[in-house]
Amino acid sequence: MPEKVKACVMEGANKPITIKEFPLLSPDAYSLTVKIDMASICGTDLHMWRGRRVVPFPLVPGHEGVGRVYKLGDKIKVDSAGCQINVGDRLVWSHVLHCRNCYYCFIKKDPSGCQNKTIYGYISCRDPPYLNGTFAEYMYLRQNTVFYKVPDGLSDEMVVPASCALGTAINGIERARINLVDNVLVQGIGPLGLYCIALAKERGAKKVIAIGEQGIRADMAKLFGADYLIDRIKLNTDQRIQKVTELFDGRGADLAIECSGYSSVISEGVEMLDHGGRYLLLGTASENVDTLRINPSRITLRRLTLIGSRATEPHHLLEAINFLQRTKTPLEKMVSHKFHLENAEQAFQEYERLSVVKAALIP
Repeated sequence: MPEKVKACVMEGANKPITIKEFPLLSPDAYSLTVKIDMASICGTDLHMWRGRRVVPFPLVPGHEGVGRVYKLGDKIKVDSAGCQINVGDRLVWSHVLHCRNCYYCFIKKDPSGCQNKTIYGYISCRDPPYLNGTFAEYMYLRQNTVFYKVPDGLSDEMVVPASCALGTAINGIERARINLVDNVLVQGIGPLGLYCIALAKERGAKKVIAIGEQGIRADMAKLFGADYLIDRIKLNTDQRIQKVTELFDGRGADLAIECSGYSSVISEGVEMLDHGGRYLLLGTASENVDTLRINPSRITLRRLTLIGSRATEPHHLLEAINFLQRTKTPLEKMVSHKFHLENAEQAFQEYERLSVVKAALIP
């Protein structure tokens, strides 16, 4: 067992991402350590680095990862689905630890509302067990972490974003429901939007239209099933609304999904809905967002439904694994670029420039 292992450290907002060494602690009876095979950058990691999320610096960032069991606590024999688990087995885990005892967890059975949650990648590294994020050689998984054994047929590239980006998309799609006659609009073609395109197609959506910029992500949107891509740069707001109406047979979207992370697109999305349409908000989760203006008569007269969905719940991770096993969409292409751990800051910069679809770090 190595005494010291390397990990990326965020010292503060807009400060350099450094590599530091930490002691690798043995897990207690109900915990385990994993050797990270691959970790991917999420948009919220970028928000943390740019000061758009309040977090306890310094910390080891990263909450999307896949790795192998390095050391098991004495009391751990099976994963969260009841499958036998051994040293060397490949795992994916939930990045959120719910308390299981608060009003939302215990009474409402709604862990998304948990008031006492702990989130990997958002925990200070000042105190043991230090290795609380995936941007490291090893990671410590605490008691009550939900984790699942990864089937052999799934590559690291397919699995690595499952615990956050894919799980978040599944949670939202589940809440919004997709019918076989639905026209679906996806605003934003980052990883979250791309997963929503693939899921909408799998759920039987009649037509899926995406709004985004030309480039590597636009190519991926088409590959993942978008029937048409509207270039948000070439068309202004009124032209985009008109184009959506035309493409959806003179009506509008039955379901629009906001995945861009920009609150400014929400009022536009409301205008793109058909009568009785639903609007799912997934991407705008930063504390620093602009106040938006929506014409309330649109909601009343068109009988619209606004749906908020936040992150993911433990069962969505297992659903993500099952989806990855059955899908024919080449979701392994989501990870378009890989970087060594020492080049994490470069990976963040490339992600910020939108020159990658999903950037992954390899220890």
